[in-house]
Amino acid sequence: MNTNDKHIPKDFKLPEDYFQQFEERLYTELKFQKLYPDNQDGFRVPDGYFDQVETSILSKTTKEPKVISLNYKKFAAAVATIAALFALLFYTVKPNANEAGFEGLSLSSLENYLIEQDRIQDFFSDEELNTIEANTSFFNEDHLSDEVILEYVDQDVIEYALNTDD
Repeated sequence: MNTNDKHIPKDFKLPEDYFQQFEERLYTELKFQKLYPDNQDGFRVPDGYFDQVETSILSKTTKEPKVISLNYKKFAAAVATIAALFALLFYTVKPNANEAGFEGLSLSSLENYLIEQDRIQDFFSDEELNTIEANTSFFNEDHLSDEVILEYVDQDVIEYALNTDD
Protein backbone atom coordinates (compact mmCIF):
# COMPACT_ATOMS: atom_id res chain seq x y z
CA MET A 1 0.00 0.00 0.00
CA ASN A 2 1.49 3.33 -1.07
CA THR A 3 0.65 6.12 1.37
CA ASN A 4 2.55 8.87 -0.47
CA ASP A 5 -0.21 9.58 -2.96
CA LYS A 6 -2.92 9.58 -0.34
CA HIS A 7 -3.86 13.24 -0.79
CA ILE A 8 -3.49 13.37 -4.58
CA PRO A 9 -6.77 13.16 -6.48
CA LYS A 10 -7.03 10.31 -8.96
CA ASP A 11 -8.63 12.27 -11.74
CA PHE A 12 -7.75 15.66 -13.19
CA LYS A 13 -10.65 18.08 -13.23
CA LEU A 14 -10.88 21.26 -15.26
CA PRO A 15 -12.94 24.23 -14.24
CA GLU A 16 -16.28 24.59 -15.93
CA ASP A 17 -16.29 26.64 -19.16
CA TYR A 18 -12.50 26.39 -19.37
CA PHE A 19 -12.39 25.69 -23.08
CA GLN A 20 -15.14 28.18 -23.88
CA GLN A 21 -13.28 31.06 -22.22
CA PHE A 22 -9.88 29.88 -23.40
CA GLU A 23 -10.16 31.55 -26.80
CA GLU A 24 -11.16 34.87 -25.28
CA ARG A 25 -8.23 34.84 -22.92
CA LEU A 26 -5.81 33.85 -25.68
CA TYR A 27 -6.92 36.70 -27.93
CA THR A 28 -6.73 39.18 -25.07
CA GLU A 29 -3.17 38.10 -24.31
CA LEU A 30 -2.12 38.39 -27.96
CA LYS A 31 -3.58 41.89 -28.21
CA PHE A 32 -1.75 42.91 -25.07
CA GLN A 33 1.57 41.66 -26.47
CA LYS A 34 1.01 43.59 -29.70
CA LEU A 35 0.34 46.80 -27.78
CA TYR A 36 3.25 46.33 -25.39
CA PRO A 37 5.87 44.29 -27.22
CA ASP A 38 8.66 44.77 -24.65
CA ASN A 39 7.67 42.77 -21.65
CA GLN A 40 10.28 44.04 -19.22
CA ASP A 41 10.33 43.90 -15.48
CA GLY A 42 11.19 47.58 -14.95
CA PHE A 43 14.80 47.13 -13.90
CA ARG A 44 17.15 48.41 -16.54
CA VAL A 45 20.91 48.51 -16.48
CA PRO A 46 22.65 51.12 -18.60
CA ASP A 47 24.59 49.86 -21.59
CA GLY A 48 28.17 48.91 -20.72
CA TYR A 49 27.47 49.19 -16.98
CA PHE A 50 29.13 45.94 -16.02
CA ASP A 51 32.19 46.84 -18.08
CA GLN A 52 32.69 50.05 -16.11
CA VAL A 53 31.47 49.04 -12.66
CA GLU A 54 34.72 47.45 -11.53
CA THR A 55 36.87 50.44 -12.48
CA SER A 56 34.42 52.92 -10.94
CA ILE A 57 34.33 51.01 -7.64
CA LEU A 58 38.12 50.72 -7.52
CA SER A 59 38.52 54.43 -8.25
CA LYS A 60 36.12 55.35 -5.46
CA THR A 61 37.73 53.09 -2.88
CA THR A 62 41.38 53.67 -2.18
CA LYS A 63 43.32 51.20 -0.17
CA GLU A 64 44.75 52.93 2.85
CA PRO A 65 47.69 51.28 4.57
CA LYS A 66 47.20 49.98 8.06
CA VAL A 67 48.29 52.55 10.57
CA ILE A 68 49.10 51.71 14.14
CA SER A 69 48.48 54.89 16.05
CA LEU A 70 50.59 55.33 19.11
CA ASN A 71 49.03 57.68 21.55
CA TYR A 72 52.07 59.09 23.28
CA LYS A 73 50.08 61.38 25.55
CA LYS A 74 48.25 58.52 27.25
CA PHE A 75 51.44 56.50 27.50
CA ALA A 76 53.36 59.44 29.01
CA ALA A 77 50.53 60.13 31.46
CA ALA A 78 50.51 56.49 32.57
CA VAL A 79 54.29 56.47 33.10
CA ALA A 80 54.13 59.75 35.03
CA THR A 81 51.32 58.43 37.23
CA ILE A 82 53.22 55.25 38.04
CA ALA A 83 56.37 57.22 38.83
CA ALA A 84 54.40 59.55 41.11
CA LEU A 85 52.87 56.59 42.95
CA PHE A 86 56.27 55.00 43.48
CA ALA A 87 57.71 58.28 44.74
CA LEU A 88 54.76 58.78 47.08
CA LEU A 89 55.04 55.24 48.43
CA PHE A 90 58.79 55.55 48.85
CA TYR A 91 58.56 58.72 50.94
CA THR A 92 55.54 57.71 53.02
CA VAL A 93 56.49 54.10 53.72
CA LYS A 94 60.20 54.84 54.03
CA PRO A 95 61.57 53.08 57.11
CA ASN A 96 63.00 55.33 59.74
CA ALA A 97 66.74 55.46 59.79
CA ASN A 98 66.63 56.38 63.48
CA GLU A 99 66.55 53.39 65.72
CA ALA A 100 64.79 53.53 69.03
CA GLY A 101 67.15 54.91 71.61
CA PHE A 102 66.99 56.06 75.17
CA GLU A 103 69.38 58.99 74.91
CA GLY A 104 66.56 61.53 75.02
CA LEU A 105 64.67 59.84 77.87
CA SER A 106 65.22 60.78 81.45
CA LEU A 107 65.30 58.13 84.12
CA SER A 108 62.34 59.62 85.93
CA SER A 109 60.12 59.61 82.83
CA LEU A 110 61.04 55.99 82.18
CA GLU A 111 60.25 55.05 85.77
CA ASN A 112 56.92 56.88 85.54
CA TYR A 113 56.08 55.05 82.34
CA LEU A 114 56.90 51.67 83.83
CA ILE A 115 54.93 52.41 86.97
CA GLU A 116 51.89 53.61 85.01
CA GLN A 117 51.99 50.62 82.71
CA ASP A 118 52.12 48.09 85.49
CA ARG A 119 49.66 49.93 87.72
CA ILE A 120 51.81 49.10 90.71
CA GLN A 121 50.43 52.09 92.58
CA ASP A 122 47.02 50.37 92.64
CA PHE A 123 48.45 47.51 94.70
CA PHE A 124 50.95 49.32 96.93
CA SER A 125 50.98 52.51 98.90
CA ASP A 126 53.45 55.32 98.18
CA GLU A 127 55.57 54.34 101.18
CA GLU A 128 55.82 50.73 99.99
CA LEU A 129 56.70 51.87 96.48
CA ASN A 130 59.50 54.07 97.82
CA THR A 131 60.82 51.14 99.85
CA ILE A 132 60.77 48.86 96.82
CA GLU A 133 62.52 51.50 94.74
CA ALA A 134 65.20 52.05 97.32
CA ASN A 135 65.87 48.33 97.81
CA THR A 136 65.83 47.32 94.15
CA SER A 137 69.01 47.56 92.17
CA PHE A 138 67.02 47.80 88.93
CA PHE A 139 66.38 51.50 89.45
CA ASN A 140 70.03 52.17 90.02
CA GLU A 141 71.41 54.09 87.03
CA ASP A 142 74.53 51.97 86.87
CA HIS A 143 72.62 48.79 86.06
CA LEU A 144 70.00 50.30 83.81
CA SER A 145 70.93 49.53 80.20
CA ASP A 146 69.15 49.82 76.88
CA GLU A 147 68.91 46.05 76.49
CA VAL A 148 67.21 45.58 79.85
CA ILE A 149 64.71 48.34 79.16
CA LEU A 150 63.93 47.05 75.66
CA GLU A 151 63.45 43.53 76.99
CA TYR A 152 61.08 44.76 79.69
CA VAL A 153 59.06 46.92 77.27
CA ASP A 154 58.88 44.06 74.74
CA GLN A 155 57.57 41.70 77.41
CA ASP A 156 55.05 44.32 78.49
CA VAL A 157 53.83 44.79 74.91
CA ILE A 158 53.53 41.02 74.38
CA GLU A 159 51.57 40.59 77.61
CA TYR A 160 49.30 43.48 76.67
CA ALA A 161 48.66 41.95 73.23
CA LEU A 162 47.87 38.56 74.75
CA ASN A 163 45.49 40.07 77.30
CA THR A 164 43.61 42.24 74.79
CA ASP A 165 42.82 39.35 72.43
CA ASP A 166 40.34 37.94 74.99
